[in-house]
Amino acid sequence: LQLTNRARLTSAPHSPGCREHLTVLEARLSVTSGDATDHLAPGDVARYPAARPHEIAAETDARAILIVQDS
Repeated sequence: LQLTNRARLTSAPHSPGCREHLTVLEARLSVTSGDATDHLAPGDVARYPAARPHEIAAETDARAILIVQDS
């Protein structure tokens, strides 16, 4: 996943039980799932429910690996 400065990837809820696993490779990202937001740096991993509205936001140009499980 490659995001440019201030880019946002906003997603509607996926199927019930779906989870996403996000590993930050470069720069800083924030991930919001429902009402919870985490701020991530390189090497950080977030695992969160994707069966509700969720968003990945870049603070600068960023690279990450995104795995969608049980979509």
